[in-house]
Amino acid sequence: MSHATQRLLQALSLLDQVEQPDGSRALTALGFQLDEWLRFDAAIPLPDGGQWPERGHLLAAQPDRAWWLLPGARLLELRTGEAEPRVAPLLELDIDPAALAGFLRPQLLRWHLGAPLTELEDGDIPSVVNELVTAAFEASPAGRAAIFETLDQAMAPGAGWEQVALRLRAAFERGLGDRGEAVRRLSARALVRMATGQAPAGASGDPARLLDVLLHMPRDDVRQSALETLLQAPPDALMAVAGRLGPLLAEAMALPSGEIRRLAGLLQMRLEGRSDALAISEGLGSEDAEARAAAVARLQVEAQSNFDVLMPRLLEALEDPDPVLRQASLTVLQQQVDAAGSMVFRRVLLNLLASAEPRAVVHGAGLVQRRLPEGGPDLRADADLMAALRKALDEGPADARDSVALLWWQLHQMLDPDSQVEALRRLLQHADPVVRQVALRELMQSPLTAAAARDGLLKILVERLADPDPSLQLLTARAILAQGYPHADDIVAALAYDRSQALRQGAVQILRQAGAPAAERAESVARQADLLLDWQSADADTAAAARWFQALRAVQLPPSPRLPALLLAVLTELPAQAETAFQLTALDEIDALLSRLAADDTEWLGYCRRLMEPPHPAPGHAAHLAARRAADDPRSLHFLWACATAGSPEASRAARLALLTLAPSKLDDLVKAELAQLARGIEDPELRRLLARLLGRPPAG
Repeated sequence: MSHATQRLLQALSLLDQVEQPDGSRALTALGFQLDEWLRFDAAIPLPDGGQWPERGHLLAAQPDRAWWLLPGARLLELRTGEAEPRVAPLLELDIDPAALAGFLRPQLLRWHLGAPLTELEDGDIPSVVNELVTAAFEASPAGRAAIFETLDQAMAPGAGWEQVALRLRAAFERGLGDRGEAVRRLSARALVRMATGQAPAGASGDPARLLDVLLHMPRDDVRQSALETLLQAPPDALMAVAGRLGPLLAEAMALPSGEIRRLAGLLQMRLEGRSDALAISEGLGSEDAEARAAAVARLQVEAQSNFDVLMPRLLEALEDPDPVLRQASLTVLQQQVDAAGSMVFRRVLLNLLASAEPRAVVHGAGLVQRRLPEGGPDLRADADLMAALRKALDEGPADARDSVALLWWQLHQMLDPDSQVEALRRLLQHADPVVRQVALRELMQSPLTAAAARDGLLKILVERLADPDPSLQLLTARAILAQGYPHADDIVAALAYDRSQALRQGAVQILRQAGAPAAERAESVARQADLLLDWQSADADTAAAARWFQALRAVQLPPSPRLPALLLAVLTELPAQAETAFQLTALDEIDALLSRLAADDTEWLGYCRRLMEPPHPAPGHAAHLAARRAADDPRSLHFLWACATAGSPEASRAARLALLTLAPSKLDDLVKAELAQLARGIEDPELRRLLARLLGRPPAG
C-alpha cells in the first residue's frame, strides 16, 4: 500500500473520530488539515447583495442561510435578514459533526486524487481505481461509502474503465453484503448501471444477470436502491433489459415492502408505456383531494386493465386516511384478486390480513376460507400466512376478529388432537370476548370428534366457566354438554352456586333443555342461593330467617367445591360488623362452615385474599377471617399486617381492629417471633402500641 493511500486512510479515520460523541480533539486536529484539503477559491455573496472580502469553500446552503469554510478552520454563517455575518473558529460553533464529516469525505478524496476521476487518462485509471478499491475495504463503512460513490459517479464507457470493470464489479458485489447501508445502496446503484450498459461491466457473462442478483437479495435497501436506479435510467438503457426485468418486477410487486412494490409497479408502467396507469398511480399518491378523487373514479373504471401494475398502489391505499379511497381500493381488490397470479394473490392476501381496515381483514379471511378444505395443507404450511393470521387475531381491528378466529379454527380443526387443542386454547384464552365466543359457538354447534381432543380441552373449558362475561359462562356450559363428557351435567351444575342470579337461572335452564339428571339438584341449589343472598329479608322477618338458616344447611349437601365461593359471596353482602342477632348468628355459622371446608391454612388464607378482590371487596370480612387463625398461623398474621400497613384506608382500619381482637396469651411462639420481627423499624405510634400490647411489652417511645 502506497504512502499516499496510507495518508488517505488516516484522514478518513480522523473524520470517523470527528463523528464520535467525544470527537472534540479530533475536530481540533481536523482544523489543521482543512487548509490542505480544501480550495478556498469561491466568491462569497452576502444576503444584502455585497461580497465577503475573503474567498471560501461552500459547506452547505439553505434558502435563508449558508455556511462557508474559510482558511484557518473558520466558519462563516450568513443569514437572511441579519446585518452582521457570524465568523468563528469551527470548534466554537454548534455544527453537526456527522454532517461535517459527510461533507468533507468527498473533498478529501478530491484532494487525494489531485484531479476528478472523470478527467484521468485511460492509462491512469487502472492504478488509481485499484488503489481506491484497496483503500475502500480498509476504511470504515462511512469511508467505504465515500469511495464507492466517487467510483460510481466516475464510471463511464472507455478503455481505462473497461480494464478495471471486473475488479469494480467484484468490489460492488462484495459491497452488497456490507454492514453499512450506504455501502449496500451505492453498490446496488453501481451494479444496475453496469447491468444496463451505462458503465462497463467486464466480459464475464451477461451483465444483465446482475439484476437477478440485486432483486433477489434478501435486503430491502438493496432492492429499493436497484429499483430507484432503474427508474432513473435512460429509456434505451432500460429497454435493453426489459425482457429480463418483466418476471423480476412481477416478483417484486409481491414482496412485503410497500415501497419496493410501489417502485416495481412504477417501473413496470414505464417499461410498458402505461401512461393511463401511471396517471392513476400519481393521482392516488397526490396530496390534492380533487386529484385523488379523480384517480379513484378512473381506478374503478379501468381497474381490470391496470390491476397488475396498480396493485401496489391499491394495497397502499388500504391504509389511506380517506375512507372513500380505502373503500374504492378494497372494492377493486375484491373484484380482481381471484384472477391474479399466485404471487400477487398471496401478497394481496397478506396485506389484507395486515390492514387496519376491518373490511379488508374480513375479506382476506374470506379469501382463505374459499380455498378450504382443498387448500388447507398448503395454507397451513405458509408460515407468513399463519403469522399474519396470528397478528390479525391478537393486534388486528377488533371488528374483524370474529372472522379471523373462525378461520383460525377452520384451518386447525382437521389436524391431530394436540393441534386442535392448542388452536382452541389460543381462542378460548384470548383477551377479546368476541374471539372466545366464536370458539365456544363452534364447539357447541360442531363438537369435537376425537376423544383425545375432547379430553385435552376439558380443563380449558372448565376454566372458562369462570369467564368474566356471564353470557360466555353460559355458552361454555352449552359447549361442555355438547362434547358429551362423563358427568358434564355435574360440571355445569356448579354454576348454580354463582353469586349472579341470572347465571344461576341460565345454568338451570340449560340443564333442563338438555334433559340432564343434575338439573333438579341445580335448581334446588339456585333456590337456596337466592335465599342466602337475600339476607335483608331474613334480617327483617323471623320466618324468613328460619328459611335462610335451613337453606344454609341444605346447600351443604351434597358437598361441592363451589360452595366456598357462594359462602364468600354471601359474606360480601353481609355487614362486616353485626348489628342484629340474625347477622351475628349468620356470620358465626358461615365462618364455622368455611373453617370446616378449608382443607388447610393455605386454603383458608385463599378465602381471605378472595374477599379482598374486586369487584366485591370486603376487607372487614377478610380481616375477620384472617384473625380467626392469626394466633396460630404466621401467614394469616402477615396478611393482616400487610392490610394494616399497606392496604386501602378501609382495609387498614379493618386489619388493625382485627389485630386488637388477638389475645396475647393465646399467641403461638412462632407468631410471637414473627410479631417481634415486625416490630423492628415501625414508626407508626398506633402500630407500635398495638405490637407492644400483643407482645406484652410496654410501648416504646
